Amino acid sequence: MWIILYLISMIISIIPLTSEITAENDFHERLPQGYVHMEEHFQKNGFQDYTDYCKYYYNDATVIESDERFSKITLSDVDEVKGFFKDTQNVMESEGRMDEFDFNESCISEGDYVYIIEDTDVSKQKYYNYDVFLFDTDSDTLYFIHSNK
Repeated sequence: MWIILYLISMIISIIPLTSEITAENDFHERLPQGYVHMEEHFQKNGFQDYTDYCKYYYNDATVIESDERFSKITLSDVDEVKGFFKDTQNVMESEGRMDEFDFNESCISEGDYVYIIEDTDVSKQKYYNYDVFLFDTDSDTLYFIHSNK
């Protein structure tokens, strides 16, 4: 009997590690290929509550424009997208990580591209758990932010 309990406890202890690996793999699968340079700032020792900020530089917008997951930002979308970046900035600031966060929200404009994945559980706050991919067409830069609180 104790062997069965031991095996069950081992399986349960592996499950969180598997879900973290899957989440990381999902990120890399969702990241459009073709970038020529990157800057990644992943939170050290982030297990459950963590915030990440990354930049990926492309030669042009071709790969983003052809990716059906991305939608073109309209004037009415700008404030919503800014809200996610403001939340990330607040978290990075509270964690003393502003040396990693150089985003300027004035780059968000109509005609850029965005792909947002967020937790839509209404019992949680607006910026509880999200991934945002923002492609700035002026600089051909893809900004990625993630927060899980």
